[in-house]
Amino acid sequence: MLLTNEKKRNIRFAHLFSTNEEIALAMIKELKLSVPIITVPSLKSGATSTFDEAYDLLKFSEKERFRHLILVTDTFHTRRAYHAFQTVFKGTQIRLEVSAAKNEIYNESNWWTSDQGISAYVLESIKYPVYLVSSRNATFIRND
Repeated sequence: MLLTNEKKRNIRFAHLFSTNEEIALAMIKELKLSVPIITVPSLKSGATSTFDEAYDLLKFSEKERFRHLILVTDTFHTRRAYHAFQTVFKGTQIRLEVSAAKNEIYNESNWWTSDQGISAYVLESIKYPVYLVSSRNATFIRND
């Protein structure tokens, strides 16, 4: 399992939030899997966007000579994530697939019944068009 190196939270109570690695470890334990976790080094000081993750993973994949990657992400942003990775990986020999992970709180048939679902729907409606017209982070958006 490859995880991108997330940017550290610069807030007083950051220690109260689970990291991606802590969540992955809990999932592996709960599912009784034997899967190694590798944190992909960041080209910056941690990924703050899907484009950051794509560039980080491209460099790592080329170094490790990966030929096939399956991106596992929340259903609501599979299209944007896949587009970002296809844009960044264009011209490489690395095959990309995407797999939508089930969300326990909301899905495409009930997203409007939860705050998280509404947030996901609204944000993706804004983010996806921005990603369509760019091949990297929009410079006018702060990622801190």
